[in-house]
Amino acid sequence: MAALLTAELGREIRYQPASVLGYLRHLGAQGLPLAQRLVQTVLHTGLRRGDAEVVDPTAAALLGRPPTALATYLHEHRDLWLQPS
Repeated sequence: MAALLTAELGREIRYQPASVLGYLRHLGAQGLPLAQRLVQTVLHTGLRRGDAEVVDPTAAALLGRPPTALATYLHEHRDLWLQPS
């Protein structure tokens, strides 16, 4: 994601991964309930392991069209990622 944003926006976007404990602390600082923090942390660690790397074919069936590639989405919605002047 950071590499795609860097290419699209023409400025460096860096990703600095948090530890599991650090992520839990961050969510706690947002005031989220413990149950929600735990669920989000499980999802976050799964994504970091690459569990969502492959797009399930169910997405196309539900959408009625092929899913949009992330790079395409970023390009088509570039204005959402630009910093205000």
